[in-house]
Amino acid sequence: MEDNIRTILILASNPKDTPRLRLDEEIREIENGLKRSKKRDKYKLEPRLATRQSDVRRAMLDYEPRIVHFCGHCEGENGIILEDEMGNAKIVNPRMLAELFEIFAYCVNCVVLNACYSDIQAQAIAQYVDYVIGMNNKISDKVAIDFSVAFYDALGAGKDIEFAFTFACIAIEWASLPKNLTPVLIMRKKQFKKTPSKNLDKDNNRRIKLLKLSPYATRIVDIDIDTNWGSEFNPSDLAKPLQANVQLNNENELEIRVLDYFLKVKRDNSDSFEFRGLETWQGEAKEFFFVYLLSNDCNFNNELYDNKIHLVKIAKHTVVIVEFDKTFGKGIEYNPLIPGREHEHEATVVLEGNDKLNILVSVEEKGDDGTIKNIKEYKLSTTRTKDRAGSSCFKGIEIGPDAEHEFDVYVLTTNPKLIKSRLMFET
Repeated sequence: MEDNIRTILILASNPKDTPRLRLDEEIREIENGLKRSKKRDKYKLEPRLATRQSDVRRAMLDYEPRIVHFCGHCEGENGIILEDEMGNAKIVNPRMLAELFEIFAYCVNCVVLNACYSDIQAQAIAQYVDYVIGMNNKISDKVAIDFSVAFYDALGAGKDIEFAFTFACIAIEWASLPKNLTPVLIMRKKQFKKTPSKNLDKDNNRRIKLLKLSPYATRIVDIDIDTNWGSEFNPSDLAKPLQANVQLNNENELEIRVLDYFLKVKRDNSDSFEFRGLETWQGEAKEFFFVYLLSNDCNFNNELYDNKIHLVKIAKHTVVIVEFDKTFGKGIEYNPLIPGREHEHEATVVLEGNDKLNILVSVEEKGDDGTIKNIKEYKLSTTRTKDRAGSSCFKGIEIGPDAEHEFDVYVLTTNPKLIKSRLMFET
């Protein structure tokens, strides 16, 4: 599987004992559309005609495709129709299809079943593949071709799967077919079932909140742990949240999917509270992220670990972590993206009950000889409020000698037992 080229495997089947379809025209129009697209170098088309079961298996092994497109006939709940050795119809049931895509889930991102009444097969495959498109009604040759051409035109223009699906639905609506009567886009549901932890906090509300942090982006992911679905948003702007899916593989590994972006992060061991990994977009490496588990309720007593509390301060262009001793209120502020915790600053934290939080940071300015020439102080006074997902956080204005910035402050979950518990793995 080539890293930067996304292979589209087209499986076409029109057995001699089934009604004739214009499959060659569908393939030709898809190919012509991709050839003229601005992202044509990112896609490679691999068509297979008169497809038999053995052809499917071999093609999947040979190409490890990103997208699998089936065009042909389907018999509803019985399955899709391939060919046997004599060229006659051979039905492949939904269970067999699902089992095949389960073992190729590492490479397949989207399956398109461009055949009549194929939504049942789509539902079975969607257990293992992020995006699956099926048809819930009878579809004509012309509509099938119009849908395919528009779908791949959009992908070739650099759009994501959801945009391409909507664009294709509009195309067939223009062809006088109501778009809600035929195409169905199914996104992968929760796969991993875990036993609810006995240590789960009452006020956790069966949600998890993650902080994604890179040099270029700060995102908060808020997920319902019963469905694995939720939203991702930037805490520093009012842009519409995006739909997000999180899969909890084990206590040290999780996956985050937002549109066509895929981030798989791991932590070095069960004592660490920092997950790290590379985010990709349609197979292309994009950004390296640090991921942290946030406290939903910002309860300092709950999050206490080794007498320390970790806070994260988020402003429009700044994210820093404050680590302090709860007993004395003394600690440090540092940028987690800078290796070795360089540029640490002294911090003093004052808790006023559970609803007010004050942070004083002292920044030393040194001369060329290393002696301290000046000390700048930055004071942040915050009060408890709710963020855009309805979870507790603190908001306030930091005042310093050279600027004022608005910060959101969250409490990090750093206790290994709590991390394991909140990720819904028994402790």
